[in-house]
Amino acid sequence: MHFEPPLDCQRCGACCREAYDAVEVGPRERVVRAQPSLVVARPGGPDGAPRLELLRNGPPGKSSCAALGGAPGAWSCRIYLDRPRTCRDFARGGGHCLDARRKLGLSPHPAPALGASAPGSASLA
Repeated sequence: MHFEPPLDCQRCGACCREAYDAVEVGPRERVVRAQPSLVVARPGGPDGAPRLELLRNGPPGKSSCAALGGAPGAWSCRIYLDRPRTCRDFARGGGHCLDARRKLGLSPHPAPALGASAPGSASLA
């Protein structure tokens, strides 16, 4: 068990920054109509159709969502009302949130379960 400080999305922004490489968007989502300049089509969708994603800024692995505004400690979503379902369903403090925070070094990794060996350690049994 570990301590996690209170989470503030505007101070963190990990989910919109480098933690993930893509946010998939459904073809009928509001963001496709309301923010078409932020939606890109990539190959590899179902039945040969393009896969829609939110545009990213920066090189792969170091990119952030193009809709992310603000600055460190004061992040904001420039398309909050039009954001895709993936973003709407992202729960503050949920598993994906904590994973994103860990990828950026903002949250500690969970302690091993009681009775479990730490990675790389040998058992003395």
